[in-house]
Amino acid sequence: MRRALDEATGMPAGVVPPPRYRVGDLARAAGISRQQIHQYTVLGLIREVERTGGNQRLYGPEVFGRLAAIRRMRAAGRPLTDIRARLAAGEAPDGEKGRDKEEGE
Repeated sequence: MRRALDEATGMPAGVVPPPRYRVGDLARAAGISRQQIHQYTVLGLIREVERTGGNQRLYGPEVFGRLAAIRRMRAAGRPLTDIRARLAAGEAPDGEKGRDKEEGE
């Protein structure tokens, strides 16, 4: 038996979609600037994300782990190019490990 889909979310009725954060909300919650988030996206440290009809970026909760990993590596003095290589090689937070390799194949 198929479950009815919620018209607003496109998900099965009763299923709550994961939260999504606009860039300003993400920046405040993560303690970094909006510009840093945009820079990390341009440099490939954070993946491009879905956008609203108004072209606003919407980030999922998984990006918090990635931002924390970036902050730790930056605090250790690693350059952004090294961080990008490490994240692409699978040295990412839990739930992200190896995703860059899979997507690039």
